[in-house]
Amino acid sequence: MADLKIAIKNPSLDEGCRGIIFPAGDDLVVKILKREERGDQLVDEYNIQKELYLGKVRVPEPKGIVDVFLEDYVFNKSLFLKRDQKGILMQRLYGDTLEEIYHNRDEKFGAYIADCREQVDLARSLGFRPGDLGIHNAILNQKDGKAYLTDFSEWENTR
Repeated sequence: MADLKIAIKNPSLDEGCRGIIFPAGDDLVVKILKREERGDQLVDEYNIQKELYLGKVRVPEPKGIVDVFLEDYVFNKSLFLKRDQKGILMQRLYGDTLEEIYHNRDEKFGAYIADCREQVDLARSLGFRPGDLGIHNAILNQKDGKAYLTDFSEWENTR
């Protein structure tokens, strides 16, 4: 994956306090960091997501760390992004965050939360200390009807 370069020319799909998610085709997204707080933060987040995936925790399948090039439309909308940087390439999930589902008063919300808690418990059993566990960091995937955990920027591997 290291020699793969992805040109980002479309608006972001989502933005958090530390990262931005861009489409990278129909089945993939790429997450870039708004700024490097530590030089290895992107690698740490990728490794945590990969280990969670391999441990059967429901997370978007990580594909690798890739070079990202922000084309003018995206680059010119931000004063803080670098044009060339690294990003995490991963499976694209289609669906709503649990926060959106909560606000829509979906009657199945409680079941989705219980499902997420099982995933978090599995992650803890594998030696992970979860970070930001807000309902904005879980997506109900339309394809399989299951909740997936997202955003591992504040997670730690205690092993």
